[in-house]
Amino acid sequence: MQISADTAAPLKLTGALTIRTVAEVKERLSGLISNNGEVTLEIAETSQVDLSFVQLIEAARAYAESCRKTLLLKAPASGGLLDVLTRGGFNDEISSETAKFWLHRETV
Repeated sequence: MQISADTAAPLKLTGALTIRTVAEVKERLSGLISNNGEVTLEIAETSQVDLSFVQLIEAARAYAESCRKTLLLKAPASGGLLDVLTRGGFNDEISSETAKFWLHRETV
């Protein structure tokens, strides 16, 4: 099956999203970005998240933008993901673009 670069693809992520699983997530995510115009991430509120996952998503955002693709979150960061963003300093002096991506806020 061939996937058009103009299509949208969902990626539902649950469970451990940590240094132990980041390579697997990277492979799935980079493939979806390469083969689709838009990728929407759905991250379960109950997922165990660490900073390596947040770094991966930030790198994926930059990669998608360089390919003129779109990476979105289905819902604002919550649960463990929001906690890691806060502890990691991602919410300190956050840009409007970053706030829109992670928190679905137009302004900071």
